Amino acid sequence: MKSELSPKILGERIALVRKQKSLSQEELAKVIQVSRPVITQIEGGKRQLTALELKKLAFALELSSDDLLSDDFSEQSRLAEPPLEYVSRKAERISSPQFNHHKCQQILLYLLKAGSGNPHLVKPLIGLLLYFIDFNYYELYEEQLTGSTYRKLSHGPTPEELPALLQQMTSSKLLYKAKGKDSLDHLDRYFPLENPDLTQLRASETHMIEQVLEQFSSTTPEILRTYAQKDLPWIATPFGEVINYELTFYREIPYSVRLYSSELSAL
Repeated sequence: MKSELSPKILGERIALVRKQKSLSQEELAKVIQVSRPVITQIEGGKRQLTALELKKLAFALELSSDDLLSDDFSEQSRLAEPPLEYVSRKAERISSPQFNHHKCQQILLYLLKAGSGNPHLVKPLIGLLLYFIDFNYYELYEEQLTGSTYRKLSHGPTPEELPALLQQMTSSKLLYKAKGKDSLDHLDRYFPLENPDLTQLRASETHMIEQVLEQFSSTTPEILRTYAQKDLPWIATPFGEVINYELTFYREIPYSVRLYSSELSAL
């Protein structure tokens, strides 16, 4: 159970947990992309948190927003260790990117074959679709799919490994590259010359690809880039840094692909 907390009480809780986690105000400030004096104001109860700031702070402190706001908040039972659910999930998951070259190759073949009728399926859109395939899958199944690395850069979240993989697959005659009309490679299209090896893909993986394609079947790269840049993992990541897969668990509708009890009650 939780009730409305005063900024002063919430600030005291944040300060207490921060100190127990051996985090400085400067380190916590980087998480929510504010200055250290802002953290001082928050902990002193002189500044209210936005909903997004609260989620990012809770993530950094290895708690949930509900933990910080709960009427049952206890210094002894809640702050000595992270919640059991958090500990068990962290122990079972590998959130650092672990790139699986062969898996990514098969998923790319499947994606290009299934989406071959989409006139917008040029190189930038391929990368953005892979982002949603990877991050939606991680949120839903708590394990990596391609294990690609996504970084917050101006062109939106796309796999760092994609350019080299496309080049390698083209050289190996797995893909045919149709050069676009621009001087760069933004309009390049790729067509599969071989079928994906379906024995290497689970039903949950092919379903996720088809689900993402269906959702964004008529989307242009520009529209999908704008949409992706409003996703919480993108928002919560400092520019130039690798996007943490764990941030998918702090998504909200319409980005979240799993309904939590709090979301169900609001529907």
